[in-house]
Amino acid sequence: MHHRDALTPRRARRGSSLASDGVGLGGAPALPSGSLLLENVHRSGGVVNAQVRLARAGTVRAYLWDGTTVLGALDATEHRGGNHRITVELAGKAADGATVRLVASLETANGTAAAASPVD
Repeated sequence: MHHRDALTPRRARRGSSLASDGVGLGGAPALPSGSLLLENVHRSGGVVNAQVRLARAGTVRAYLWDGTTVLGALDATEHRGGNHRITVELAGKAADGATVRLVASLETANGTAAAASPVD
């Protein structure tokens, strides 16, 4: 099982949604580390599949990003806490030499979290 993290590529990708001043995404309070994890992120044909681990229920959004362009998006979906499989259709072509990343966010009544992982 692959676990990914922006700082440590082979570990579970823990949401790091804090701005430099400690504010979460969109100005909301940041959820605790580990509230959102991306695992087993991989491309299969024209889609990217991933396991999303949520510490609590909330709204999940996901995008495929090559650093300049959104190449796919998952509509906002409500999920209970736990493990969920998501699939995002790859709708565009990455720029030459660009790394495609799955980026995701979790929004709850208590705050937000984010995570990202390169697509294998």
